[in-house]
Amino acid sequence: MNIKGLGSQWVATGYVGLISMLLTFLYGRLLGPENFGEFSYFLTLGAIFSILQDGGFRTLVYRESTLSSYDEAADKIFLMSLSHVVIVTLVGVIFTLIIPFENQVLVLLVLTAYGLGTLTVFVSSRLKGEGEFEKDASWKILTRTLTAGFIIIFIFLISSKMKWILIGWIVGNMVSLLFRFNLWSIKFKIPEWNKKVYTSIVSLIVIDLATIIYFKVDIVMLKGLGLESGQIGFYAAASRLLEGLIFIHVPVATYFFRYLRLYSKEKKSFLKLFNRLLIFSLISPIAIVSVGFIFSESLFELCYGSKFVKGHGVFGSLLLALFFMIPNLVFTQALLALNREKDYACVACLCAILNISLNYYLIPEYGSMGAVVGTIVTEGFLLLGIGGVFYYLIYSKSFKQWTNI
Repeated sequence: MNIKGLGSQWVATGYVGLISMLLTFLYGRLLGPENFGEFSYFLTLGAIFSILQDGGFRTLVYRESTLSSYDEAADKIFLMSLSHVVIVTLVGVIFTLIIPFENQVLVLLVLTAYGLGTLTVFVSSRLKGEGEFEKDASWKILTRTLTAGFIIIFIFLISSKMKWILIGWIVGNMVSLLFRFNLWSIKFKIPEWNKKVYTSIVSLIVIDLATIIYFKVDIVMLKGLGLESGQIGFYAAASRLLEGLIFIHVPVATYFFRYLRLYSKEKKSFLKLFNRLLIFSLISPIAIVSVGFIFSESLFELCYGSKFVKGHGVFGSLLLALFFMIPNLVFTQALLALNREKDYACVACLCAILNISLNYYLIPEYGSMGAVVGTIVTEGFLLLGIGGVFYYLIYSKSFKQWTNI
């Protein structure tokens, strides 16, 4: 294993996470709780649509560039991913222009920003799949630096309104893509039909869509169920901090995904690595939750300002979800490395239904704390579900082989 490669991923993720969180804190201070809640609402809508823009290719490009399980070559799948995001984004833009509704400009900007961002993610997936972790780290640092730089330029030279934040994000992504390659020279062409490829894509889309629903839909439901914008802003701020804490574990998960994939046909080696990752995922939340719960009020005020300090209780309670979220990262990487996305998709759909149901009944009664409970219960259910599937694959005698590769 390349320790230098893992180190570079930690550095890049730490840098990207730090810049992203600083920008979030800046948005919170400039927009205030109500506008920040509104901004988070539009970003959530964009994140949901980005599942279609991604189309499961983020995982597929990474996995197939590491060890192919299809007749299609890795470069063809990568080309297919680029064509997919362009087509889906154009369809979304046309649909938005045809059907008039409020804040149409913001929706168009969000769709464009997420589309360009998805292109940069596909480049990252290809580099990781080829084992070029150091190049991928440099790529992530470049894209985050340029997007953050242009966002800050537009905020302080033009306006801190939401649309100028999004325009800065768009320009930064466009410039970073030009650094990687000349987009105009790429021949966008969808490869011939391959049933196995498209079957995996459907499963991966279902997984991402179900995940984004039970992880992000609470923001939408808080607004839809009539909660005041300030409360939505508190919950959105707490969610972003939680995402940042999960984000610091992503380098380990994504780095070792490649090795789980390479060991997928060697059960003993696979399980040895998996068990080490699982132990780490069980220990890490203990330290994070303990510190975060004690200093939640000070941390919230430091990050977002005194206007947000009332929301620290939401953050302290939401931290409990980490006891499930971090182990879920490990089980997720393991199942996807074994081509078990269909099994994962079934569990994820159940989680989405559970989360929506919990939010529907708990939010009107308990407000943002109802959404917190919904998140914790859903993550716990996901752990039981995908953990059960994984261990069934290991011990069930009905499986002649435990991988679909």
